[in-house]
Amino acid sequence: TLPARLVFEMKIRTCTDDRLDIDFHHCPLVAAWQSLGASDERIAVLCDMAMQGDRGIAAAFGCELELGETIARGNEKCEIRFRRKQE
Repeated sequence: TLPARLVFEMKIRTCTDDRLDIDFHHCPLVAAWQSLGASDERIAVLCDMAMQGDRGIAAAFGCELELGETIARGNEKCEIRFRRKQE
C-alpha cells in the first residue's frame, strides 16, 4: 500500500507472478528498539521474530521469503525477496 511504501521507504525492484523484490530503506521497528536502548544483538533477534509475520504471508501465497541485507544487522536497507515455490 502507499502508506506502507512511505513509512518503510520501500522501493520495488521486481514484481512478476513468480517473484517480488523490495528494498526497505527505513524500519520504524528498528528505530523504536534503538530508541529504547536495545542492543544490536537483541534488535537482530526481535527483527527475526517480527519477520515471522512476513514469512506467514509468503507461505499463504505459496511463496518463500528470502532476506538479504537487513537494517537490523547494520545495513542501509532490508532486501526482502518473495519467491513462488516451484511445484
